[in-house]
Formats: sequence, structure tokens, C-alpha cells
Amino acid sequence: MSEEKALYKDKEVIVFPDKDMKAKIHLQVVPFRHIQNIFALQKQDVVLIEKMKEIGATLLYENGCRRRDIVLGFHIPPYTSVDHLHMHAAAKVFPRYRRKCFGKAMAPVKKVIQYLNRFGSVKEKYQRRRNPSKRRFRSHDRYDHHRRHRHRHYRRDEEESKKPDFEKRHKHRRRRSGTTKRTNHFS
Repeated sequence: MSEEKALYKDKEVIVFPDKDMKAKIHLQVVPFRHIQNIFALQKQDVVLIEKMKEIGATLLYENGCRRRDIVLGFHIPPYTSVDHLHMHAAAKVFPRYRRKCFGKAMAPVKKVIQYLNRFGSVKEKYQRRRNPSKRRFRSHDRYDHHRRHRHRHYRRDEEESKKPDFEKRHKHRRRRSGTTKRTNHFS
């Protein structure tokens, strides 16, 4: 990205608008020091991330954004498109991108700072959570799950059809209902 489009620049960080806007205001806060992704972050990087958070939030506030509309976060690998750490600072995210780009694929800055302070790394926390083999149902398996569930009902119906039908099992009920005379008490 050319430095002409930069909204903010100092020795450690540069801020520019995202080329593929997914919100009314969508900025990228990028550090000059090369860090591959959030898994490469260490405890000493907390100061840099807090600075990135502060700069991104102040630029959004200056553009008249409310606190509840702001999203600050890093994409979690394998959802990263560039092998260089960058923070997304967005406000008023378009509805169709809310879940796709800013949902489960993104780690909020607040949580990243919290995990770095507590554990010294983010890798274990997010890799464990994002492991597809440990998820209960993947999105493409949902249909299969419902189909399997439906087949259980079919099997149950087949088993019931092998049993003698209701009338044969309950002859006494059929006889009683046939002998009882129904009268209308309100006539």
C-alpha cells in the first residue's frame, strides 16, 4: 500500500483503509516489524498490540463512530490472506460480512491481549478451539446429520410395521367402541 493513502504513520505502525471494504469504515492497522500472524505473538508484543488497538479506535472515534459499532480484531489462521500481522478496525460492518469475516474467523483484540498476558501465547487457545476435527458438526455435515436422524425414524416406523397392527392388539377396545351408543345430550 502506498504511503500517500496512509491515515496515520509513526515508527512502529501504519494505518490505511482496507481495499476490500466490508464495513462503512474499514481500516487496517499494520506494524512495520514482521510478525507472521497471531500465533507468532509473544508476551512482549502486548505493548505493540495495545498501541495498535488505541490508534485504530481513536481513528474510528474521530470519524464519528459509536463504541458499540466498532470491531477490532485479527484473523485467525487459516483465515488469513496475508502472512503479515494486521489488525482490522471496522465500524458499521455490512450485514452479509458480520458472521463470515468478523465472526468466528476473527480473534478480538481484547481477548488476544488477555491470552498473551495470561498464557504468554495465543496459539494453544485458538488452535484448540479452531480444530475442525474436534467440532461436533461441521457446516457441510449438518444436512447429513439431519438425514441420519430422519432415517432413525424410518427404521422405527419399519419396526412398528412388523408388529401386529393396532386393531388386532386391542380387540377389546374395538368391541367396546362398537357397542357404545353415542347420544347427543343437548338436543
